[in-house]
Amino acid sequence: MSFKYEFRSEDKCYFSYSVPYTYSKLRSYLTTKKSAQHELAEEEQFLKEEMLCKSLSGVYVPLLTITENINSSMASYKEQTDENDS
Repeated sequence: MSFKYEFRSEDKCYFSYSVPYTYSKLRSYLTTKKSAQHELAEEEQFLKEEMLCKSLSGVYVPLLTITENINSSMASYKEQTDENDS
């Protein structure tokens, strides 16, 4: 596996990996977590899933953001990136 990441700030950034398991197991797990999250109040939601890329075989590779409050964290991140783009 290899990838390239461009750092845009001095924030700490962590990358992780895990022992491979089936893609269907991953999708099932994420579907369960997202379904449970929809039952939470907006300020209690903690997971955001976006598409990072597609694998060489064309399979969708998710980018997961997990934080205490996904909505306020994402708004804060957007403000920071808007300031950096100026």
